[in-house]
Amino acid sequence: MITKTMNRLFLIIFLVSTDLCALATRFNRSSAPVAPEIEMFVKDLQNELHMESCNILVRSLSQKNAMVLSIPFSKHYIMYVNEQWFNSLSRDGRRFLIGHELMHIQHKHVTKRVLLAVLFPPLETVIFPLIPYWLKKKRVGNTFEQLLTFWYSRGCEKEADIECAKKLHCARGGIETFTSLEKTPKSVFKVSDLLSDHPTHRVRIQYLEKLEQSEDYQRSVQA
Repeated sequence: MITKTMNRLFLIIFLVSTDLCALATRFNRSSAPVAPEIEMFVKDLQNELHMESCNILVRSLSQKNAMVLSIPFSKHYIMYVNEQWFNSLSRDGRRFLIGHELMHIQHKHVTKRVLLAVLFPPLETVIFPLIPYWLKKKRVGNTFEQLLTFWYSRGCEKEADIECAKKLHCARGGIETFTSLEKTPKSVFKVSDLLSDHPTHRVRIQYLEKLEQSEDYQRSVQA
């Protein structure tokens, strides 16, 4: 049993790492370093968040986006940033854009995703007997696992948004960031919100506006 679990763990680490690399390729990431000012900006935020022990390489990204990749259980990361978009944002917007990716690292979201995939089989053994026979033939377990992954990913994104806004006092920068993304031309292929691994930009703007207006947040900004 232990051997099977370990084999599955190593397989999932490999697949997640490959998946992340493929994702980066899809977004046209580059091996070229970003401008020194952006690299310094990332390092300054690392220091502010007490994350000096993380080794983060910062590289350019052609698409209007930012992301961080890593090998699970490692302290080596690659952060991809679209320089043109970064430079177009206000200081608070830049702090949110980079801080959000740092929150993924600080909260170990990639590692937790791997552990979720390892723990799903025992969960499936509890759920599977309750599934009607005709649904079993449609491999509903795989569908449930995929939906669980989407749900978890959306939770991670929200956690990174909220924690970044609180720790760096940049809720307004987050609102600016997602408002900017809302104005970006959308893909012809529309993905259902249920099958999306990120909350919609509008949803993220709404909960950041609610946070910004809260008394606790206002007190923390003034402190």
